[in-house]
This record gives sequence, structure tokens and C-alpha cells, in this order.
Amino acid sequence: DSTALAIAWQREDGRILVDSVIWAARDDAIAHKMIPGGRVDLTIVAEHIKWLAEERFNVVEVTYDPRFAEQMMRDLRRQGSIEMRDGNA
Repeated sequence: DSTALAIAWQREDGRILVDSVIWAARDDAIAHKMIPGGRVDLTIVAEHIKWLAEERFNVVEVTYDPRFAEQMMRDLRRQGSIEMRDGNA
């Protein structure tokens, strides 16, 4: 089980930077953050998105797989961390 979050932002000089975080629940997976227990808890991912939106960036858009992340995104919206438009955040 693994979950990835990619972010892109434009610097004042016009360059666009891209970064990512990968959470994995298996020791043999390549990841930035290992999660014990065999399954990535999306609460951890949600907390990271919330931190990005509230502390670091003016989040304009979040695209996600509704099959796996719909509830997480609804929770973030309900908390006021992000705004959702057109069915996706």
C-alpha cells in the first residue's frame, strides 16, 4: 500500500517547482515516510495536505482519486482546510 502527493508551485521568478511525498506501508517499497501496520492511514496524508494549505501555500487545486480519497477530501473541506469545486477539490 502506498500513497503519493505531488505539489507544484510557481516562484516569484516564474519558475515552477515540483515536490512530492510518498507514504508506504511496506518495508520493501520506496517511500519518503514509512507507515507501520500494512496500510497507509489517510489521516496522515490529510494532515499533510491541511498543513500545506494552512501554513505553506495558497492551495488553488487538489486533484485526487475519488475511489480512495473522496472521504478524506470531504473531511478537509468540512474542516475548512480546502475548498471543493466541480466534484473535486
